[in-house]
Amino acid sequence: MGTVLFTRMSALVLGMATVGCASWAVRPDLREVQRFAVLYAAAEAAALRDFDLVILDPDTASPKTVHTLRRQGVVVLGYLNLGEVEAYRWYAARVDPSWLRGRNPAWAGHRLVDTREPGWHRLVVETVIPAILAKGYQGLYLDMVDAPTYPGMEDTAPGMADLVRTIRKRYPRLVLVAGNPQALLGRIGRYLDGMCVESLATVPDGRGGFTAVPDAVLKERMRRLKTLQTAYRLPVFVVNYTAPDDRRLQAWATRVTARAGFVPFVAVPDLDRLLPQPDPNGRTP
Repeated sequence: MGTVLFTRMSALVLGMATVGCASWAVRPDLREVQRFAVLYAAAEAAALRDFDLVILDPDTASPKTVHTLRRQGVVVLGYLNLGEVEAYRWYAARVDPSWLRGRNPAWAGHRLVDTREPGWHRLVVETVIPAILAKGYQGLYLDMVDAPTYPGMEDTAPGMADLVRTIRKRYPRLVLVAGNPQALLGRIGRYLDGMCVESLATVPDGRGGFTAVPDAVLKERMRRLKTLQTAYRLPVFVVNYTAPDDRRLQAWATRVTARAGFVPFVAVPDLDRLLPQPDPNGRTP
């Protein structure tokens, strides 16, 4: 069970009006999270109950899993892509083609969105988010907040910042964690409860696997991330990708991430399966 948060917040759980409304008297303090997970495939709650924070895909995870985890004291966030629309999403047909700015070559069926478009804001804030919350989620994982850093998308940064601000204003009690938001923290940091950074300590090796980031590069990345963590007083959650059976790299990435003061998680790139999580204090096998 997510005991770290459950003990301190059990009184808040009892004070919720309804689970589906994601209404907390006070937003949980994610700086107390010691273990988190990201999983976009269907899963039983039993596989996730030992984490304090879990990020799930609301179109894949069952509401039963969400409700069960919340009753066990786990903070559960629903995935929401702010910078793209995926062709398989139920709301994709409601996206006006004029809002689109191109394709993401890394992911088939993903189209970049001009986040300055008022129509996109309305769709996200008035339609998509309520549908996610109706499934029991108490917060959102805001993915692709870094879309304005993509080539040709730089002019969309004000729109992205305004969209995050609007979400916070409309839903003041929601837990908000942004994915890779470093470039926009000056504009959106005040609205967030945490940030999640990918591939801090591991990178593709060019042969279909993954390898450790060179020491000098890793030290500089950690220095910059630590500076942001301190400046914005946000907990930092890190997803390091590895091959599923590379236990040595998984152990090393977990250890160095935790020692830097960040919360580690190792995963396969598609985030469609849950790997055994190494002990952050353990030795490399």
